[in-house]
Order: sequence, then structure tokens, then C-alpha cells
Amino acid sequence: MKKSVMKYLKMTGFIVLYMTVFFACIRLFSFLIEQGVQTSLKPVIQMLLDEWGVGIVFLFCVPVLIYILIFRIRKKDFIQFCRFKAMKIKNILGVCIIGLATCIFTSHLINLSFIARHIPQFNEYVNDAVRGNLFFTLVMMGTILPFCEEILFHGLIFNEMRNHLPLVFVLFGHSLVYMVFQPSPQVAVFAYINYIIYALIFIFTDSLWGPVLTQITGAIGLFSLKLLGAFDIITSWGDVYSGIIILLSGALILFMTFSLKKKPLKEIFSFKRDTSEIKKKQEVREGTT
Repeated sequence: MKKSVMKYLKMTGFIVLYMTVFFACIRLFSFLIEQGVQTSLKPVIQMLLDEWGVGIVFLFCVPVLIYILIFRIRKKDFIQFCRFKAMKIKNILGVCIIGLATCIFTSHLINLSFIARHIPQFNEYVNDAVRGNLFFTLVMMGTILPFCEEILFHGLIFNEMRNHLPLVFVLFGHSLVYMVFQPSPQVAVFAYINYIIYALIFIFTDSLWGPVLTQITGAIGLFSLKLLGAFDIITSWGDVYSGIIILLSGALILFMTFSLKKKPLKEIFSFKRDTSEIKKKQEVREGTT
């Protein structure tokens, strides 16, 4: 009983640690920017933020470097813990198709008249992403940000939970953490559903590269559509057209996501914790002794 309690306390402690590091970087970055813009360096700071994505480096890359250091202290393999595993070509193509479908789904959803009017944060986010040069938009916002985001929320938090809790609880529970970072309750609901899809891709491919490639493909596709002026065309075609595309692309996302699974859902989401990897590690240790 005591061991069980300590196990869950340890899990919670590490999740709080990961979140604290992330929040600390946000607060430190905000403080430095507030101080910097009051000096003669304001134009330089603005240029670094808009054109070179220094904010992305500080808010996402720095925490990842700290997480790697934490794992060095814990004497654990960061890459192995996050499950950066090689994927089959078939699965790579599958997740890229899902990424393109999410791009189409999102671009039409956020341009519905109701969504654009009542939840402007979606379009504001896209506008912020394309405000700089192509390096800032496609490399920093479209690639580095989703990569580091996946490391925190799926590579670390999701895996920390999945090592101690039934997978079905982890699937619906870990996305609640992601909701904390959203600018409004409406956006948080969308983010929650979105992250469940990414988590399913992670579970079915058993590789963090699955959701990473999905996010990157979707983000670069979405920002590219904005840059090419496709948002104006989508808006001009009306809500009926957008609604049909949303339904079709949503169906494709679900179909492609569940086509990635290798086992029956009942087996994947069994309330018994999967111990196969633990047994494999024990066999390897026994073989080397």
C-alpha cells in the first residue's frame, strides 16, 4: 500500500516539476521582454521575436534542454522514455495524411462565420504565426514549436502517467493539463479534443514521431494556406461549403487514426497496465548477467 502511494506521489511530483519548469520559463521570458522593451533595444528585440522566433526558443527549446538535464540527473534515457521510435513507411504516410486532413479541417472550422465572430483567438493565433518571415512561420512556429510541445505533453507528461495508470484514464486525463495553457474555455475544448486525437496517434504508432509529424504537417499546411490567401477564398464560399469539408475531413482524420492501430481497442485500452516492455527489460538484464 505504501509503495503504491509513493509511486503515484512520485509520478505527480515529476509532472509538477515539468510544468513548473515550463511556467518558470514563461514568467522569466515575460519579465525579460517587459524590461527590454523599455530600453533602446526595443527594435532589436522586436526583430528577434518577429523574424527569428527567439520567443519560441526561450519558451519551448530551453525547457526541453532542462528536461534533458533532469533525465541525466535521474540517470534515465530521455529518448527512450519519450518513445522516439522508428516508424514504418506506411505509418509515416498515414500520420502525414492525418496532418493534412487536420489542416483542411482547422482552416475551414476557424473561418466559419460563427467561429470567426465568437472565437477570434483561432484566427489571431494564425495571424501571429504568419506575421514574420518564412523562417519564423514555417521553421519556428510550424516545426520547432509543435516538436517541443509534443515532448512536454506526450513525451513526458503522457508517458509519466501511462507508466502508472490505465491507458484509458491517461488518454482523457492528460489533455486536461494542456487545457490550462489555452486563452479561453472555447479554445480549451477544441484543444482537448485535438490532443486526444494526437494521443491516439501516439498510442497506435507507439512512437512520439507519430503525433510530432502530424502536428508539423498540419501546422505548416495551415500557415501555408493563410500565406497563399486560401482563407479569403474559404470564407467567400460560405458556411455550407465549409461545413461539408469539415465533416469530410473530420471523418478522414478518424478513419486514418484508427487505421493505425495494431491491436483491438479492447486490448489496447485494457484496465490492466501493459507490462510487456517491463518484462522485455527484465529479460535483457537477465541475459546480460
